[in-house]
Amino acid sequence: EKMKLFVDADISKINPNELKLFSFSDTTTTFSGKIKADIRDLNPNNLSGNISLRDLRFNLSEKIFFVKRFDAELSNNNSINSLKINSDIIDLLLVGKYNFVDIGKDFAWIIKTYIPNFNFKGLKKEGEIPQDNLKFEFPQNNSDFELSATIKNSQPIFDLYSPSIAVSNNSIIYCKLNNREKFTLNIAAKKINIGNL
Repeated sequence: EKMKLFVDADISKINPNELKLFSFSDTTTTFSGKIKADIRDLNPNNLSGNISLRDLRFNLSEKIFFVKRFDAELSNNNSINSLKINSDIIDLLLVGKYNFVDIGKDFAWIIKTYIPNFNFKGLKKEGEIPQDNLKFEFPQNNSDFELSATIKNSQPIFDLYSPSIAVSNNSIIYCKLNNREKFTLNIAAKKINIGNL
C-alpha cells in the first residue's frame, strides 16, 4: 500500500539542519511560509503528488531572500520520474530515471563542476571567501535524466551562494546526464559575468 501525505499549514522558522533535510544547511538556516502538499506516493523511487509554497522567507546566516510562489508537480510513469516546477525564480522540467533522494547529489556535482566557488552553506559576511568543504564525486546512483529550465531571476541565488557570478534574467538551461558518465550542458543567456570577466 502506498504511503500518502497531505499538509496544509503555515510554517515558521523551520530549521532544515535539525530536520536533516539538506546536508549543506547549517544551524542558522531557517525558512517560513505557507505550504500545501498532496503527496500520493512517498516512495522516493516514484514520488508523486503536488506541492505548493507561498510567501517563503529564507534566512541563511545574515542574509534573507523571498520566494512568493513555488509550485511543484511530481509524477512517475513506468519507472520514469518527472518533476515540474513553476516559481517566480525558476521554471524547470526534469524527466528521466532518477531517485528523488539522490538527485540533489547529482545537481551538487554539476554545480561544483561548473561553479567551483559555489558555497552551499551561503555567505555569512560580505566579501567572505566561500568555504563549504563539501566534496562531490560523479553521480554513482545510475541517474539518467534531461533537464530544461528558465531562470527568471538568478540574483537571490547567486547573491547568497556565489556573488561573483551574475546571469541575466530569463536565461535558458538545458542539460543531460546519464549513467555512462556523460554530461552535456547548454546555456542561452544575454549576459554572464564571472568575477572580473
